[in-house]
Amino acid sequence: MCVRVLGIRRVALRFVGCVWLTGVLLAVPALAQAPAAAEDLPTATGLVVDEGGAPVPNAQVGALGQWRGAMSLDDVYAATADAAGHFVLTIGAPADRVVGPWAIWARSPDKQLMGGVILDGMDGVADPVTVTVAGGGYIETGILDRELVPVQGVGVEVWLSGVLGGVGTFPTGKDGRARIGPLPAGVGFRLQIDYASAHLAVDYPWRDAPDNVVTLSSGEDRQVAPAVIDPDGRPLRGRVYDDGGVPVEGAKVWPFEPDRPYQPVVTGADGSFELTRLGAVGTVWIGAAHPTKPLYLAAELDPDKTPSVDLFLAPTTTVTGQLVANGVPVRQVEVEAWPCLVRGRSMSIWQRSDDYPKQETPCPTGTTDDDGRFVIEGLVSGAPYALGVHAEGVRFDAMRLGFTADADQPVDFGLVSADR
Repeated sequence: MCVRVLGIRRVALRFVGCVWLTGVLLAVPALAQAPAAAEDLPTATGLVVDEGGAPVPNAQVGALGQWRGAMSLDDVYAATADAAGHFVLTIGAPADRVVGPWAIWARSPDKQLMGGVILDGMDGVADPVTVTVAGGGYIETGILDRELVPVQGVGVEVWLSGVLGGVGTFPTGKDGRARIGPLPAGVGFRLQIDYASAHLAVDYPWRDAPDNVVTLSSGEDRQVAPAVIDPDGRPLRGRVYDDGGVPVEGAKVWPFEPDRPYQPVVTGADGSFELTRLGAVGTVWIGAAHPTKPLYLAAELDPDKTPSVDLFLAPTTTVTGQLVANGVPVRQVEVEAWPCLVRGRSMSIWQRSDDYPKQETPCPTGTTDDDGRFVIEGLVSGAPYALGVHAEGVRFDAMRLGFTADADQPVDFGLVSADR
């Protein structure tokens, strides 16, 4: 793979761990899974009441949780209760796509009362659900910059512990503080920096800490240590060249960052580009694409160590091998190159972009011949992949079969042993 960093012509990119991804995440727009018909979506009915059992008119009701291919966010309040507190809520995903615990969550119109019912699977959804909303207490925290100066306007998200779903976002004020609530007592919550700013975190005491579940008592004001971010992030400058070393005007360059979307920047006449507000710490994965030719690149870089880079685009590359089971070739099955997760985000963003080399399937595939040999084409040089196979009764360790595509040295796995 051709990447020149501070005068070094080639940089070997280490392989990052891979995780199986669903077809929804991998699909190109033309092949994306069609939305489920309304009759295929589960519906919950019920009543929203306060602690005294009185109906809460016009309460907002939604489903918090993770569905295969989608994740609930702050706009989950998709239904409104009537004047008597009754609601009808369409969950938003077929019952067989529920992943783990989820919740029917409600809040009063003035957002002063919240509460929910946590469910495991779709059992019981056919029966009416009573959701009790209540006040309780407040969480106070803040956002500071590296100099410990308050940062205004950063959202602090509140997530229901044990359920992948946010119940609200509370922006910091001029003093950098966020007062969150009222939240119901006796319920565990986690805090998270909002999607637009999480990648800028320098000291993030809330992230993934098992002891950072906050459970309030009635009337409590809980103080939580502030997070520190770099509001400006880090810049990365450089130039993009084609495979012949000619600067490329009009190429698109963008980072794969797990916590936010990013619009590509376009190179100038001399191939130059500048990315801004990149993650505050660690490495960043960069993607680049030629405006007219099938030339691409993915590279992992550290803006602190390499603030200026030259990116050399390359043709797509291949991976080959021979699939056998118990010493016998596995014939006429599809072997796939699955894009991998890079620090939480799928490299399949390539397939969501008009800049990705088009495939007839959601991810690059090859079919084994009578000898079990396969060739998979269309891989982006520098990007991490893992081999996968979808054939009944054929299994192998996909985690072990991870690789980084390289236009200069196409990957050949040789014999790939599977169980059958």
